[in-house]
Amino acid sequence: MKRCLTIPVKKRKINLEEDKISKLPDEVLVSILSLLTTKEAARTSVVARRWLKLWTFCPSLNFGNLQILSIYGESRMASEEEKQRYVDCVNRAMEAFQGSTIDDFQVHFDLDSKYKCDIDRWVDFVIQKGVKRLAIDLCVYAGRTYPGNVYNFPPLCNSSALQRTLLLLRVLKLKNVNVSGAVIEYFISACTCLEKLTIRRSSSQDLVHLNVTGGQSHCLKKVKVFDCQHLKRICLSATNLLSFKYRGWIIDISYANVPNLVQVFLGGRYLDFGAYLPQLSKYVFQLQTLTLNVPVLEDEEYMGPLAIPVLTNLKNLTLRVFAYNSETLRAFTSLMKAFPSLNRLAVQFTNMFDRVKSRRERTLRKSSLRCLKEVELVGFVGRTLEMEFATFLIENAVMLEKIIIDPIPHRFVGSRAAYLKKRMQTSRECAMRLGSKFSLGDKLVLRNLSSI
Repeated sequence: MKRCLTIPVKKRKINLEEDKISKLPDEVLVSILSLLTTKEAARTSVVARRWLKLWTFCPSLNFGNLQILSIYGESRMASEEEKQRYVDCVNRAMEAFQGSTIDDFQVHFDLDSKYKCDIDRWVDFVIQKGVKRLAIDLCVYAGRTYPGNVYNFPPLCNSSALQRTLLLLRVLKLKNVNVSGAVIEYFISACTCLEKLTIRRSSSQDLVHLNVTGGQSHCLKKVKVFDCQHLKRICLSATNLLSFKYRGWIIDISYANVPNLVQVFLGGRYLDFGAYLPQLSKYVFQLQTLTLNVPVLEDEEYMGPLAIPVLTNLKNLTLRVFAYNSETLRAFTSLMKAFPSLNRLAVQFTNMFDRVKSRRERTLRKSSLRCLKEVELVGFVGRTLEMEFATFLIENAVMLEKIIIDPIPHRFVGSRAAYLKKRMQTSRECAMRLGSKFSLGDKLVLRNLSSI
C-alpha cells in the first residue's frame, strides 16, 4: 500500500494591522482630499462608510482642465451632450457640498452663454462661501471663437454681506469670459486681499478702459490682461504691484504709481516700442525682468524706424521672436542699443518656418554689449536667421560667460514632437559649429540635446 507524501506548507502571516490612514482625524483627511480634483475626491466615497461624505467637506472644488480629444488625439469642441454632463457634474457637487467655506473653485470646460443660469449660480454660491481662488475658463478648445455666444460675467450687487465675503478673495482668473471694466474695477476695490488678477480673451464692449488702482491697504501684486478685443486703455496705479503682463492690440498704457513694479511683459502680433517703452522709462531703474514680443517687420520703408528709448538700468530681458526675414534681425540690433546694461538675454524663437529673404539684404552693424554675460536661445534649430543672430551676440558680447542653446520651442506643442525630433540633429550640428568657430568651450551649454 502506497503512502501519500505530505509536504509541510508554511502558513504566511497576514498583517491585519489597522490601516494608519483610518486613525487620522477627519480634518486631515479632508485636507488630503483637497489636493485632488473634485471628481477624484468623490471616488473615495466607496472606500469605506467613514469616507462616504468626507469629500463633500473639501474646501477645494476643482473641476479640472478637461480637454475633449478627437480620435487623433487633438483638442476638439465639446458636444452638447458632453457640455450638459459637465454642467450636471458641477451641479451635483455643489448640491452635495457641506463645507462652511471654499478655498478654491476652478471650472475649465468648453461652455457658452447657453449655460449662463448654471454658471451664474456657481459664481453666486462660491462668493457667498468666501471663495479665495476663483478661476473660470470657458474655452478649453482653442479653435472656438464665438464672441456673440460667450458667457457674460454677471454684475455684482454692492451689499455689505457680499463685501465681507469678497474680502477673502486672493486670486481671480477669468478666461474666455466676457467681463466689463466696471466689474473688474469693483473686484479690485472691494477685494483688498486680491493678489493675482488675470483677464484673458474678453470680447465685452464694456471693457474699453481699465483702471487698476490700489493703495497700501491693497495686496494686488500681479495683473495679466491678454487679448481683450475692445480694450483701449489701461491705467496702473497700484502701490504693491510687482508684475504686469499685457498682450493684444496696441493700446495706451500709463504707469501712474507703481513704485514696486519689477516685472513687465508686453506682447502682441505687432508691438509698438515707441508707444510702450517711453512710459516705462522712469520705472526702469527698478525693473528686474522685461519680456517683449519682437514685431514682425517688412522693411523700414513700410514700418518706419523703430523709436526705442534707452533703458540704461535693465538687467534681464526676454524676447519672443517672430523671425521671418532679415529686417526682423535688424530690429534686434536696435533693441540691443536700448539696453546697454543688460546682463542676461533670453530669446524665444516662435517661428517654425525657414528663412524668407527680405527685399534688400544688409549687413548687421557692430554693437557693444559690454555687460551681457548670459544668452539663452530657445527654439533654436539652426535656421539662417538664428545663426546670424547667435553670431551677432557672440561677436559683440565681450563679457559673455555662457550661451545656452535649446531646440524645444517656448510652449512646446506635443503634436510637433515628430517634426522637432528631425530638427534636433541639425540644432546640435549648428550649435557645435558655433562652438568650434568661436572657441566657446565650456561657455556653450546644450539643453535637451544630450541624448542625440
